[in-house]
Amino acid sequence: MSEAALTSPVTATIRARSPQLRNSELTVARFILENPREVVGLTVNELAAAVGLSRATVIRAAKRFGFSGYQQLRIGLAQEVGRSPLGPGEHTGPYGDLLSTIGRSVEDLRSAGSLLDAATVDRATELIAHAGNVFVVGCGLSGPVADDLAMRLSALGIPVSRTVDPLAQQIAAFSLPPGSVCVAVSGSGRNSATLAVVRAVREREVPVVLITTSEESPTSRSADLVLLVALPGMSDPTGITEITRLPLYLLGQALAGAVGHLVPDRGVAEKVAATVNAFAVQP
Repeated sequence: MSEAALTSPVTATIRARSPQLRNSELTVARFILENPREVVGLTVNELAAAVGLSRATVIRAAKRFGFSGYQQLRIGLAQEVGRSPLGPGEHTGPYGDLLSTIGRSVEDLRSAGSLLDAATVDRATELIAHAGNVFVVGCGLSGPVADDLAMRLSALGIPVSRTVDPLAQQIAAFSLPPGSVCVAVSGSGRNSATLAVVRAVREREVPVVLITTSEESPTSRSADLVLLVALPGMSDPTGITEITRLPLYLLGQALAGAVGHLVPDRGVAEKVAATVNAFAVQP
């Protein structure tokens, strides 16, 4: 069993490695992500029958997920679902759905940092804290996460550039000043607009820090440093119908907090507080 599988929830590890899997292995992965409690009670032959694949394929898939075999995958999965809430309980309908979604989201946040690498985090925070300019990139559903991160870094007194339009981001990438660092946010790592910006940044030899949920994606392969967010249990690849960005928000805000400990006092904290207070409606 790999170190990641030992220390990370099974569903988070499977989710992170899904882009690397073959179609048959991906079928196994999706069934596990959608039915974790059921899989705990299935033998390898029963799971193979459930997904319509061979026993050997299921065992191979378990190894590709980072485990030595199916038995250890089941043990890890049993430990994970044993910590998870069962759902809305006696509540049904929209109210029950709402409570269930909140419960799953809370569990996702608990494991959000389980796939992070300490050395990568240290290097990323150092780069951002001492950058002459931080170019923050993000499109689609990841755009608001990038907006939030850009504002928080700017509040630390760090020079930040951020534009929402994908084409404007790519154009800006061609003229980044020396000493810049790019921080890109892409949940899937497969947004074509974000990938184009990251590649343009790399042409300028500007280091790229990527916040993503995908361990192996085109954007991950183009980045210098990858901050991998664990996102267990997502079955909708678009992220439209599920709560998929809360772990990204959490990591972005935690990253800004960690950077703040490395940035010298630039005398902006009081000005930021005054500006924020000015927007508050007085009673």
